[in-house]
Amino acid sequence: PNQYIPIMNSIFSFQKASVIVDSLVIAPQDCSLLQQASDITHGVYLRPELRELDGGALVQWLFSLFLADRTIRYSDTSLQVPLLRLPRPLHVDY
Repeated sequence: PNQYIPIMNSIFSFQKASVIVDSLVIAPQDCSLLQQASDITHGVYLRPELRELDGGALVQWLFSLFLADRTIRYSDTSLQVPLLRLPRPLHVDY
């Protein structure tokens, strides 16, 4: 709680510098700070069900969602649509 403001300041700095913050949360509950960071910087926030992560599923999540750079995610200017449709949260806890 006492580190919230400095962390949020760094997140706003990431936003200004066009740095994407992606979050893969492997926990039973959401992390509101990482949700906010991903939302503000237009990154991906994902918290899969723990039962979905058996075998090589974690590596598949990492490669398929988090390896794409900004140009793959957002750069198709001729169509004005993203090249890769990433999951967006239904609700961000602000």
